[in-house]
Order: sequence, then C-alpha cells, then structure tokens
Amino acid sequence: MSADRGLIGGIHAVRKLLERAPERVLELWIRDEGGERLQEIEQLASASGIALQRVPGRTLDRLLPGTRHQGVVARRRPSPHLGEGDLI
Repeated sequence: MSADRGLIGGIHAVRKLLERAPERVLELWIRDEGGERLQEIEQLASASGIALQRVPGRTLDRLLPGTRHQGVVARRRPSPHLGEGDLI
C-alpha cells in the first residue's frame, strides 16, 4: 500500500474497503485478465456505482511497485483526521 498516494492493493484489502466504505473509493483498477477472484470486486464496485478501469498487469505493477496487488488497486480518499474532541 502507498499511503502518500492513497493507493491500496490486494483482493482482501480492496474488498473490505468496498464493503465498509465504498464512498472512500476514488478510482479502481483491475487487471484486464482478472479471472474469478476479481469478479466479487467488480460486483461490489458496480453495486456502489464505482467505475473501474481494466488495465494490463504491468500498469498495476507501476502503480504499486514491489507490492503483491493480486490484480486490483484502488485509490481512496484520505482518512479523516481525528482531533482531541473525537476521543471518548
């Protein structure tokens, strides 16, 4: 994952993001030869109205170099910064 650009890769990490906070997904890229494992990601994105781009695996490699993205990368909004008043 690349926190500075808000990128997250991997089937499980992206799936959880789509399940728990789809409104935070700004962009979604899926390897053009996705296979069965990425179908659930596609369905979650579609159900949330999130467009996805099909790209070659080397594009994902450039987005997250040195990371096992498993054929999917999402760019997300930064987490809201919590202040002292947010503490219980």
